[in-house]
Amino acid sequence: MDVFTRQPDDRWLLCAYADLDAVIELEMPDCRLSVREIYDRLVFGAAEAVALSPPAPSMD
Repeated sequence: MDVFTRQPDDRWLLCAYADLDAVIELEMPDCRLSVREIYDRLVFGAAEAVALSPPAPSMD
């Protein structure tokens, strides 16, 4: 999973996560994403078997 974060000088920082046990910490208060949860219902293999998780609740 690739996560891009805009820097104060308007450049983008790329962080790549390849470990299912990784946790992505976002700068928003109390916001963390578990890579395992993002891929929880994704079936790797046959394209017709891919099932995506429902969208996360909005942080608005």
